[in-house]
Amino acid sequence: MRAAFLINISSRWKKTPPAKLTQLIQRNLTIPSEFFMVDRTQPHSLENHLTEIAKSDFDRIIVAAGDGTINRVINFLALRGLLESFILGVIPMGTCNDFAKILGFRKGPLLQRNIQLAIETIAKNIVREISVAKVNDHYFINNAGFGRRNPAHRKRGPISDLRAMKPVPTTITWDNQSLRGSFLMMLAANAPYFSNGLHFSKDSDPTDGILEFFFVKNISKFRLLTKLFLGVRGFALTRKHRSDSAVWKTKTSELNIKTEMPVWIMADGEVVPSLSEIREARFSVAGRCRFLTAK
Repeated sequence: MRAAFLINISSRWKKTPPAKLTQLIQRNLTIPSEFFMVDRTQPHSLENHLTEIAKSDFDRIIVAAGDGTINRVINFLALRGLLESFILGVIPMGTCNDFAKILGFRKGPLLQRNIQLAIETIAKNIVREISVAKVNDHYFINNAGFGRRNPAHRKRGPISDLRAMKPVPTTITWDNQSLRGSFLMMLAANAPYFSNGLHFSKDSDPTDGILEFFFVKNISKFRLLTKLFLGVRGFALTRKHRSDSAVWKTKTSELNIKTEMPVWIMADGEVVPSLSEIREARFSVAGRCRFLTAK
């Protein structure tokens, strides 16, 4: 057993010196390990580290970062047929850390607590198989969908983003069925949480090989804002066993959309150039990987 720690410090932890961070991780570590610090000033630093890790004798990659970095790791491994070659672990150090929540980590700023839980998770070696999904040529592990207009531009704030949303005429096909409608946003959920703890449903299971799809209809912005406000406070945006006139939803392993206007699809909270200003997208379950879990 040998672990590679891939560390990508977000601005949230920029005041923590890298040397102190590695010291905190090493304090109770009991397995042979090596540390790889991502240099954010170098665009390919993360992929260069992963190339080195893939050539060595590591069997675990512990990602000390957020959802976006986990997404990049998954894409690197999937595109090279290496998803099953490593057991992955997480130390939540990103902005949202939504994926880490399903592995037993909790929302909060306590860095030392999360590091200690991650070290305990490595020692216990409890492994959970997780589905990996794909939209067109890009893999994702938590969620993917559209809503924001041109999210690559500087963020204007949630209210401005909400006001800029426009209903998108969309044709949906799945399981020999089809549906046409206009939607403000959509989400393909492999796991429950998105956007720092929001969730459409508590039922999304990343182990079942099924994606949950949620399409928000052309409702008033005030009604959508109310749903998002409640979502921040832990209420699911859709209720179990209840119909919701604001949201159309389905479960399937594959679904296609065609839109009459360009959309920007984000994956695991990140902008993906190949998914920007597109009119067709195919979502599907595309494989499995293994994660160390705290529960």
